[in-house]
Amino acid sequence: MKYLILISALFLTSCANLRPGSILNPATREEILAGKIDTWTTQESAQLSEGFSKGFPLYLAKTEKFAWINEAKLAKLKSLSDEVSPKNTKAKLESYDGSMKDLREYYGGASVALDEIVTSIYFFDEAINRAGSSLENDLRPFRYGGETAYCEKLGIEVRDSYRLDCTTEVIGQALVKRQFYADNPSLESYYSWLNEAKQNLKSSKDLIFTFGLSQETKDYFAHAKKSGCGDVKGFETGLARTITYGRNPVEGYIYSLSAFKVLQSTGNGILLRSTYPDAYKSQPIFVQTNRNYADGTSFRDSPPLACFTGKMKQYSSVLGVNRKVYSLTAIPDSKESYYFLQLAE
Repeated sequence: MKYLILISALFLTSCANLRPGSILNPATREEILAGKIDTWTTQESAQLSEGFSKGFPLYLAKTEKFAWINEAKLAKLKSLSDEVSPKNTKAKLESYDGSMKDLREYYGGASVALDEIVTSIYFFDEAINRAGSSLENDLRPFRYGGETAYCEKLGIEVRDSYRLDCTTEVIGQALVKRQFYADNPSLESYYSWLNEAKQNLKSSKDLIFTFGLSQETKDYFAHAKKSGCGDVKGFETGLARTITYGRNPVEGYIYSLSAFKVLQSTGNGILLRSTYPDAYKSQPIFVQTNRNYADGTSFRDSPPLACFTGKMKQYSSVLGVNRKVYSLTAIPDSKESYYFLQLAE
């Protein structure tokens, strides 16, 4: 019995020695590589964690620098972010009775906040990517292939036949990111919140812009109607191109006179031709206006606007030939200031 116990002990001891890396069971190349990569990943994550030990990084546009905020300030930031959530923004707009100027400033504030959030996300991504990019130089782990297997292990989808989305750099970055967030769950939570805040601010900005543009469009259409345009259907762009290539302006729409040049001024308007290279083939247009323009004036930046009501204008060419061209009505400058219409141009 004593010998059986001794034999059993020797057998168990032998089995214990049959682990990867032991003399009787040497580690494979893959196992050695995996151990090296695990050690490298742990070291890189530790170094990165030390750089983030001061708190949560937040970019501040006012100072153009990063601030490191603590839990209390982060809680306050999240509360402020909730105030401009899409749900709250929509509710405020439904009962908004303030000026478009104030709304534009509010929109500008949301834009600044979005830039700060996006820059803060970029700070995270860049720090992790820099740390992960050193895998190739530090270990040169895939001299004999194996990238695809590692990508599959990490859940990285390999879509490119050249494996450009499964390089050593990509693998290193994925490894460091996974380990870093495992070591720092609070930072992972903060990073997730930054991305959520980014989407919410984008949605809120879109709601504000759509509302402001809608209100100013109604006001401008009313101004255009008083100026002789009738019921306006909307704005159109590219009138110069439209005329140059033989297409017709659409009745009820407002057009920019950009890329037109004054051929001739008359008592009640101006004759214009497109400045497009092929414009010599096209007919000019007539714009009824009380403003005086010198012959040869070109409209580029901040051109006047005009509406088309379906009318035609007859004029005599220098050769005495009577011609009919499309006639538009210039819209005089409004006394109102427009903030969202300018953004939509």
